[in-house]
Amino acid sequence: MEIVAEGWEDGVPYKTTLTSVDRWRVQNSDTIIVKVSDTDIRIQQQPRLLDAARAGVGACLWDSSFVLTAFLAGQDPLKWCGAQVMELGAGLGLPGIFVALQGAKVVLTDKGSVIPLLRESVKHNKGAASRRLNVAIEELNWDSASCHERLKELGAIQYDYIIAADCLYTDEGGQTPGINRFIAACAALCTAPHCCCYIALEKRASSVLDAFFSAARASGFTVDNVAPNETMTALRADHVMVLRMQKTER
Repeated sequence: MEIVAEGWEDGVPYKTTLTSVDRWRVQNSDTIIVKVSDTDIRIQQQPRLLDAARAGVGACLWDSSFVLTAFLAGQDPLKWCGAQVMELGAGLGLPGIFVALQGAKVVLTDKGSVIPLLRESVKHNKGAASRRLNVAIEELNWDSASCHERLKELGAIQYDYIIAADCLYTDEGGQTPGINRFIAACAALCTAPHCCCYIALEKRASSVLDAFFSAARASGFTVDNVAPNETMTALRADHVMVLRMQKTER
């Protein structure tokens, strides 16, 4: 995987190729170009919108997005051809756009404030005639009161895969209220017997992982670490893990 960052620094344009994930450089750049599996993905970021009152964390790419994309790129490409995929908390949609470019039918979801940025990401990657993306963009906020009904609507599709990057963390009080709601969303969407979830997250507080594993098992999921492939290892992102989660109770 090659990551190219473009932007302006001290009034001068720059373009630099990163040899590994670099959050500071990525989140201070306007454009990120990811080259993986003979595919170029162009992501326009909005670093000025990172504060919660605007788009929040969905305005830029995070390390887990690159690692999840690297994991997905290491799979048999035929796995994605025609597959039904949903990305939860998609942000700028890097992993979802990647599998869409491999032939998957993708639904990208996030909260309302991020949807305009997500639409821009998709638009920047479907301009050429050879890049026919089967992508739908839907608002989904698992913290909202209407989430249950929204999940029933979106769950009408039987998904093969649910993917998510960096959706699990503690709040300002050190609590993890979003994890139970995230797991509930996964459970509501995993209606097909073969459906599985690939979730990338940074190894932050141990309370995050403890809460995640507890909630997942309570909802009838098994959870396993995935072995890093060559593309993942090259990113030198040992602080990021990818988990495979699948329902055992039907």
